[in-house]
Amino acid sequence: MKELREVINNYYNERNAENYDNNIRWRTYLKNTYDLALRLDEPRKGDIILDVPIGTGGLSCKLANLIGNSGRLYGVDLSGAMLKKAKDKLKYYDNVLLLENRIDNTHYKQGSFNKIFCLNSLHHFKDPGDFIGKCFNLLKRNGLLIVIDFDRSYISMSLAEIIFKFNQTHARSYRREETEGLLVENGFKIKKAVSEKPGLFWGYYGIVGEKI
Repeated sequence: MKELREVINNYYNERNAENYDNNIRWRTYLKNTYDLALRLDEPRKGDIILDVPIGTGGLSCKLANLIGNSGRLYGVDLSGAMLKKAKDKLKYYDNVLLLENRIDNTHYKQGSFNKIFCLNSLHHFKDPGDFIGKCFNLLKRNGLLIVIDFDRSYISMSLAEIIFKFNQTHARSYRREETEGLLVENGFKIKKAVSEKPGLFWGYYGIVGEKI
């Protein structure tokens, strides 16, 4: 069985990374989820933030502006090609540090971050509970985990799971209530939870969990 790093890099290669931001529908979806993330919790000056996985850095550009030079933004991704795109977008920011790695293979200390953003990616994790637990450990007390992803509650997403079985980067998508449960099981208090339905047969959710 291939290592996750190899699977991710094979799929999110130079070509796919280059096209990631170019599809009009996908670009619109990304913008909507970035906007939702900032409505759920807008970072403040001086915040220490982790964006994981950072992807091509679209959200991180917004976050880096909001936290200012007194803050720090750390971006982690397994795909070298996606990280290359992110580095290009963020090259003029002095408050950003990027790393090609898994979150469980970094050297960040417990209690390092005020906020962790995980957008459009929970479906990639074979053990999302383990990932959420690691996020809990990395957050300061009263720190926030912001998760946005496809909502499996909708018919189209349930059908899409059949197609996604042929995509090795996809593990499983979740209903909003399932993800809320994962956060609570790992020590979070649900601060906010919303559902967005841009189409008749599909939608996505946003959840803010607070480390208590």
